[in-house]
Amino acid sequence: MHPLTENLAWHDKADPKKKGSYRFKFHFSNSGDLSIQPPTDFSTHAPRTPVANDTQFPLPDEVENFASGGTYEGQINFQTTLTISAIVAFYRQALTARGAKEETALTTIDERGFGMVFSGWKEGKWLVIQGVNLNATRNTNMRLEDAR
Repeated sequence: MHPLTENLAWHDKADPKKKGSYRFKFHFSNSGDLSIQPPTDFSTHAPRTPVANDTQFPLPDEVENFASGGTYEGQINFQTTLTISAIVAFYRQALTARGAKEETALTTIDERGFGMVFSGWKEGKWLVIQGVNLNATRNTNMRLEDAR
């Protein structure tokens, strides 16, 4: 069996709230006289989904379906196979190492998802990180919001 997965995400530049995405999986298998061979430079390691280099935020190694833009400054969205606790641990370490401070009174974490707010990333802004469990993956959103 030879799997092929295609991911596509888009948004309307005139109205960033208008977004769409799809993921399509193909599975090919040998049938009769048909033989499907991998390319000669085939690797057993799945390639990492390309991620835009223009994000200012740290990203874990496990990132799929990366999208940037939206209604907030610096907003990004991605899926990952990391657990909720692993995502939370990654951002606590990565952001505090860069001088941000977790506002723990605003932190919520359970098996369904998480929400975290950090100050000190950018003057006058909160760095908001939210994630939701989608069973096989976790969707994570990061953005800057005006501090109040």
